[in-house]
Amino acid sequence: MERGNLDLAYQWSQGRIGGAGWVTGLATSSGGGGRIYARTDVGGAYRWYGESQEWKQMIRADRVPGALGSDYVVESIAVSHSDPDTVYLATGDDAPPGNGELSRTGWILVSRDGGASWVRSRRPFHISGNGAFRQRSERLAVSPTDPNLVLFGSRREGLWRSSDGGLNWEQVPESEVPAGVQRSEEASPGISFVSFDPEDASVAYAGVSGDSVYRSSNGGQSWTSVGPQLAEEFGAFEGTVVDGLLFVSMNGLDGAAVGSLQRYDPERGRWSDITPESDRTEWSVAVQPTQPDHLIAMDSSGSNGSVWRSTNGGRTWTQPEISTRSPDIGWIDASDIFTWLSVGRVLFDPVDPDQIWFAEGMGVWTARSVFSGDQLELVVTSRGIEESIVSDLLAVGTSSPVSAIADRQGFLHENLDQYPRLPLVDDTFAGGTDVDYSGGDPTVVAWVGAEYQRYWDDKRESRGAISRDGGASFSRFENLSPQQFGGNIAVSAGDADNLVWQPSYYLSAWEYTDKPKSTFVTTDGGINWTELPDVGGYRRYHRLMWWFTRTALAADRFEPHTFYLYDDEQHFLRSTDGGMNWEERPFSPPCTEANECHIFGEIAGSPTEPGVLWASAGTAGLFHSGDAGATPWIRSPGIESVVAYGFGAAVEQSGPAVIYLYGRQTGDQANGYFRSIDDGLTWELIGRHPLGNYLNVTSITGDLRIPGRVYVGTSGGGFLYGDPVGSDAR
Repeated sequence: MERGNLDLAYQWSQGRIGGAGWVTGLATSSGGGGRIYARTDVGGAYRWYGESQEWKQMIRADRVPGALGSDYVVESIAVSHSDPDTVYLATGDDAPPGNGELSRTGWILVSRDGGASWVRSRRPFHISGNGAFRQRSERLAVSPTDPNLVLFGSRREGLWRSSDGGLNWEQVPESEVPAGVQRSEEASPGISFVSFDPEDASVAYAGVSGDSVYRSSNGGQSWTSVGPQLAEEFGAFEGTVVDGLLFVSMNGLDGAAVGSLQRYDPERGRWSDITPESDRTEWSVAVQPTQPDHLIAMDSSGSNGSVWRSTNGGRTWTQPEISTRSPDIGWIDASDIFTWLSVGRVLFDPVDPDQIWFAEGMGVWTARSVFSGDQLELVVTSRGIEESIVSDLLAVGTSSPVSAIADRQGFLHENLDQYPRLPLVDDTFAGGTDVDYSGGDPTVVAWVGAEYQRYWDDKRESRGAISRDGGASFSRFENLSPQQFGGNIAVSAGDADNLVWQPSYYLSAWEYTDKPKSTFVTTDGGINWTELPDVGGYRRYHRLMWWFTRTALAADRFEPHTFYLYDDEQHFLRSTDGGMNWEERPFSPPCTEANECHIFGEIAGSPTEPGVLWASAGTAGLFHSGDAGATPWIRSPGIESVVAYGFGAAVEQSGPAVIYLYGRQTGDQANGYFRSIDDGLTWELIGRHPLGNYLNVTSITGDLRIPGRVYVGTSGGGFLYGDPVGSDAR
C-alpha cells in the first residue's frame, strides 16, 4: 500500500487481464540456471520467475531514478551471459524529426541486480520503442565475458560503445559503420541489430539497414563490412551467433520486398541463403544453442502456414501444424488471436534445448518438443504480464466493471483478481475506445471501437455494440458507415435506444491524415443511423484515435434525449431532442489546444445531481456548471491540471458523488491521484505511484456500488484498483 505523505492511505491491487500487448523482444542468459527477460513496446520490461511460473515487472517508480513515462517504451533489452543479473534497456518514445531537430529523450537503463534497481546513462539518445522496426532485433548487446562492455545500435545516431557499464558512450565513426537508412518523416531502422559471439568475446556484428553487415574482431573497437550489399529497401535483423555462424533475417523495410534468411560463415567469408520456399517479406529465426543445424523460422506470424523447422541447417524445411492453448487466461482461447500471432521474437530456452519462447502481440508463448512429431503446440505463458491500454472503464450500480481495451475490445470483470473468461463483444481483433451506460437504465451499456490495424482503410469494418444485461452479452450495431470509427458513444438517460456516436479521426504528421468525422444518431438501439455532417458548424471534437482520455460527448444522466458536445475551440453545444438538433450555449469550458484539452478534455454529467455537468480542460483545470453553460463555468479550486477524472459512490448516503481525479494540485510539481467528497471544493491525495506504477493514465473512475473504490486505466499496464485502507470492500 502507499502511505508516504498521502491525505488518505489506499490499498492498491493489479486488476487481471493478462498480456494483451505486444511483447516485442526477449533476452536470455544461460547463467544463473537460465534467465529470461522480456521487453514490450508500451508496458515496460519483465523478468521470468520459473519457480512461481510468472513474469514480474521491472520498471517501477521505486526502482528507476527520475521516472519518465517513456521508460515503459522499451526498444531493446540485453543481458550479460557472464552475469545474468546485469541487464540493459534502451527506452524512449521519440518521434521522427520531420523538418525539425532530432529529439533525444531516450535513455539506456542499467541494472546490476536483475531488475531490482536501475541507473541511467549519462547521455540521452533518440529512441523509438513504439516505432516501426521495434520487434525481433536487439540494438543492445553485452560482451559474453565483460558485463561492462556493451554496444548500442541506434536508429539515427549510428553505432555506440560503452566500456563502463552503459554510463558513458563513445560513437563508432560513421566512416567505419554508417548510420543506415534514414527517413525524416517515418521511423528509421538505422542500425538494425548488434550482437556478440557468445563463445568469442572479440567478435561482434552490427546490421546496417540499406547497407550491409559489419564485423569486429576486437570487441567493437574497429569494424569492417562483410556484406552482403543491401538495397535501400532491405535491413539485416536479429543477428544470432551460434558455433561461430551468424544467422540474419534480411527483411523488406517497405512491406513489399521479399525477405530471406541468411547464414554467414566467417571462416569461409561466405553467405548462404537458407530461406524456406516462400515469398514472405519478414522473417524471424531461432537457432538451437547446442545444435546450430536445428532452426525454427517464422514469418510475420506464428500461426499455421507461417512456421518452419529445419534439422539440417536450412537445407530443407518442414511445416508443423500449429495449435494454441491458454490454460490460465481464458479470453485468449476465446479470441481470434490465432489468426494474428504477430512475431516479436522467437528464441530457444537457455537451458532446455527442446523448448522455444515466442514473444508475440498479445504476450509470451512457449512450445516444447519443437522438433518432434507433426504438431507444435504454442502455450500462453503470460501470467504476470499486464500490457493492455485501458481506454475507458465504468462501474455502475447493476453490473461488474466493464472496460474498453486497445486491440482487444474490452472485458466484463466479474472477478478483479481473475482473468476474464471472454472478450467483451465477440472474438475478433478490434480495439475499444469508449463505453457508456444509460443513466435511466444502467443495465444498458454501449461500446464503440475501431479496427486499429486498418485505420487507413476506408473499407474497414466499423465496430460498435450494445448490451442490455450490464455487459454480459452484446449485440453488434447494424448499418454502420466506415466513418463510424472509434471516438465516443453516449446513451440517453430516459430512452436507451437513443444513442449519439462522435467518431474520431486519424491525424498524424508522420503517417496518415484523415478528415474530421460526422456525428451519428440512432433512435432504435443501433439498427439505423442518421448522419449529421457537422454539429453547430464545428467538427473538431475528437481529433486522434489514440487520445483515449478525450471525451467530447456526454449524455445527461437524468434528462432524457439530452446530450452535450464540446470541441477544442471553446464551443459547447446541447441537444434536447435526442441529438438531431443542437444549440450552442452561451458559455463553454475553456477547451483549447493550448491547454491540451484536445487530448485530455472530458465532459460528463453528475451521476447523483440532476442538472450538474463537469468538464476538464487539460492544464486549465476542472470546471462545473449547474445550468448547461447558460452562465460561466465554475473552476474547481486547488486543481491546476487534469489528465482524467470520474465518479464513484458517495461517502455519505445523501452526499454528492465522489470525484476521482488524476492530475496536478496547485503548487505541486508532479501528478497524483486525488478524490473529492464535497463537489470539488477540497481534495485528498490518495496516491502518487500505486504499486510503483508511473505509466500514463488513460482513464479513472469510481464505483457507483462500492464507496471508496477507484479504478485506474493505464497506457500499457492494464488497470489498477484501490480502496481506503481498512475498507469493508477488502
